[in-house]
Amino acid sequence: MQTLLALKASLDRAVEEAIAGRASDLSPEFAEVLRMAVRTAAPSDDCSLLACGAAAWCGAAPDSVMHVAVASRLLRAALLCHVTLPGFEGPAKQTAGREFWRIAGEADALLAGDALVPLALEILASCGSRHALILLGDAVKALGSQGILAGYSMELDLAARTPEEPGEGQAGHERPPSLDSGAVRRMHSGRLAGFASASGALEAGASRETADEAFLIGLMAGRASDLLAGRVLSRQSAQARQEAETEASALLDEALGRVGEAAEGDLLRRIMETIWTRRGETLENGSGDLFGGLS
Repeated sequence: MQTLLALKASLDRAVEEAIAGRASDLSPEFAEVLRMAVRTAAPSDDCSLLACGAAAWCGAAPDSVMHVAVASRLLRAALLCHVTLPGFEGPAKQTAGREFWRIAGEADALLAGDALVPLALEILASCGSRHALILLGDAVKALGSQGILAGYSMELDLAARTPEEPGEGQAGHERPPSLDSGAVRRMHSGRLAGFASASGALEAGASRETADEAFLIGLMAGRASDLLAGRVLSRQSAQARQEAETEASALLDEALGRVGEAAEGDLLRRIMETIWTRRGETLENGSGDLFGGLS
């Protein structure tokens, strides 16, 4: 079986090839902006390779679903281009890592995010798979009303409804009990990781029921990864860090339990074990690559 480091290198190359394949339609300068955006996001992207792990879990070669991993990486990069822009605050920004706009400027960061989403969808649409329409639909769900955009909307509502010091004769705004940081977090990287894992299983020939199980595995791994992000833990009190690690550990334990003990699940187990052992590493300066130093 390929090592995690070899798979990561394959994903990096495949992403570069995907952008190069569209470079003729772009100015050289903007093509380079897209490359920089993806490279900036790569160190904090701990879940795109769940597609490869899920494929192996279902008996296929891990690199046979690289198109899914590439699309997931591009979507992740697009989101980080947008949520790290000035003025955006909340859990998504805390988990994002390096702020791309500081490298490329606000305008190019915004345009790069806008360009990477359709590029990811184009890769899924043109992959030649009989599941292409399902992959597209699931990617849109992961981004849209059942996933990340809904999470961002909740995040903004959460920030707007944070209790404020009331003025004389005024009542403070109260936060609805249905809007909590845990619910917001589950709508972000958990959903995108679930898409990667479920799509990898589906492309490997799994039934929809098995793909749904893979989705749950990815969703839990994505939530755990978000909880354990370096920027999140570094900003929390000791008690909050302990609570985050406890919740993440429980999520990973449940996900590992669903993977089972069979040899086919080895890659998924190694990815999730790595998420745990690399917890809390700061990615703001482009360091702390999840798979750095692994063999």
